[in-house]
Amino acid sequence: MLHWNRNWVALSPAESAAALMVALVVLSFMGVTYGATALIWGLIFTAGVLAGWWVAQHRPGGPSAADVLHAKVFQSTTEGATITDADGLILAVNESFTHLTGYSSEDVIGKNPSMLSSGKHGAEFYKTMWCELLAKGSWEGEVYNRRKDGEVFAEWLRISQVTDGAGTATNYVGIFSDISARKASEEELLQHAYSDSLTGAANRPNLHRYLDQEISRIRRSGGRLACLFLDLDNFKPINDRHGHDAGDVVLKVIAGRIKVELREMDLASRIGGDEFVVALPDCGSADYALQIADRILAVIRRPISWQGQCFQVACSGGIALYPDHADDRNSLIAAADKAMYQAKGQGGGGVALAEQLPTRRKTTFG
Repeated sequence: MLHWNRNWVALSPAESAAALMVALVVLSFMGVTYGATALIWGLIFTAGVLAGWWVAQHRPGGPSAADVLHAKVFQSTTEGATITDADGLILAVNESFTHLTGYSSEDVIGKNPSMLSSGKHGAEFYKTMWCELLAKGSWEGEVYNRRKDGEVFAEWLRISQVTDGAGTATNYVGIFSDISARKASEEELLQHAYSDSLTGAANRPNLHRYLDQEISRIRRSGGRLACLFLDLDNFKPINDRHGHDAGDVVLKVIAGRIKVELREMDLASRIGGDEFVVALPDCGSADYALQIADRILAVIRRPISWQGQCFQVACSGGIALYPDHADDRNSLIAAADKAMYQAKGQGGGGVALAEQLPTRRKTTFG
């Protein structure tokens, strides 16, 4: 928790350096690592700068040279900074705040920082944040706010409470940095990790993760999960006669057509060369899954044009339901795969339903 008294006199450069050395030595004896020490001192230094700026604005007789220096550092720091009164109304912001949010000081002074809210966080989020801030004197975390132009961005925000000599909150200091680029990189890496690089559909690890989640949910709450295994019947000749570029186009088009036929909650994945698996949660019955499968097979059969060529492929499908046809994720995929080969054996171009699991009987001993 930050604390200052308006009557304190700013330290000279020599005194400031001595205070820094003492602080680092004390932290070292406390067992704090160099990296943690640097972080702690950075927070203390930044808060001190903001405190000096605030003192400069309120000291009788005008600001001292040290106060002017503090104000310059406040304005030149690359992190956005906000100072509010005890009621949370903005007293001052720095130039980085304007650069990061698009709001000038005239736009925000006298207003609550909630004007930046993106709407992504509910009331419970802010309630938890304020409970921790009031209890510990500080809070930090990831927040989504909205710039003046309407763009939502991610920021890492640190809020510290400032108190007077009696321990009463007088101000709040918020310091934030834009982490949108880092978040975008993380999302891109996640997308690559769980998506098929050619079609953009989910890949095998993503399918496995999704099926595991849905099976766990069904075990808790009940319901059915359908797994539709699709295999193109005459795809290989396209690659052999026209090259892999043509085959890639066909796969991309088919992946897009499959996705159009699905609900937002469903998942379409490509797990092999010309093999796709579709997961249908909350499908209700085998009839519903069969209807979706028929629609998908119909759109796959539509001609695909590429560089003056016209390709037409058919598809065979197999459907398995959890818990009707399988006990877990692997047996569910295997059951759908087996049903797909049954459809191929019947001439291809159709869909087959997996065999029902044997009824489990309880054995009693008496």
